[in-house]
Amino acid sequence: IADAVELLPAEIPNPLYHILPPAPSSASDLLGGTTSVSSASPPHLTDSLPTHTSPTPAPKSPLLTIPRLNLPGQDTTQKPTHLPELTPAEIELLRILHGHPLWGRELTEDTLPQEARLETHAVDFDKGCYVGQETVSRLKSVGRVNKRLHGFLGTFTAPAASRLILHPPGDPATLAGHLTSWTPHFDMAQTAALGYLLRQFENLPRLEVTDESGRVLGELERREFPIQ
Repeated sequence: IADAVELLPAEIPNPLYHILPPAPSSASDLLGGTTSVSSASPPHLTDSLPTHTSPTPAPKSPLLTIPRLNLPGQDTTQKPTHLPELTPAEIELLRILHGHPLWGRELTEDTLPQEARLETHAVDFDKGCYVGQETVSRLKSVGRVNKRLHGFLGTFTAPAASRLILHPPGDPATLAGHLTSWTPHFDMAQTAALGYLLRQFENLPRLEVTDESGRVLGELERREFPIQ
């Protein structure tokens, strides 16, 4: 949680490109300079993405090292060459696999940072006064919230514009949580999903998915991030 910063439209780079790892050895390589970039595609979405620290660009480099989608990467206003561009579907899959919450789905004005697992990288507990500080600090001292964001992998068919409910297997009368985002994982022939589980059900390895009418749609396995 940080102070609001007012930016003039002219100060906002448009468009802004984001480059995911593996990072090249220099900004020149990344943007298609004199040193050619390997034509090999980045790691496949089902592979483990590297966790190395991105190299620090030169002082006048157009690159800005910044994590997005819960992955190390770099922003630039110059469109890179020789690098494949991810489709919206691939970006959505990466977002879900790495547990990156999205406003309007995993995040609303009522979401507590600890519920969406934001306390490790998006909250400064030593900062001065800000709106909601007392609640956030109290939750840190108590060490618990009533629900938390989790990743899931399984097989189910979701009707359009439906609210999907999670239950313990064989117990449709008990509410364990709900799903917020899901997308096909074609390489694994399954569906990757994000959702919230009530605290008392966080240790369940499998959950049943139903629609609001109670119709069973399939089952999901609870997975740690990144979902594999």
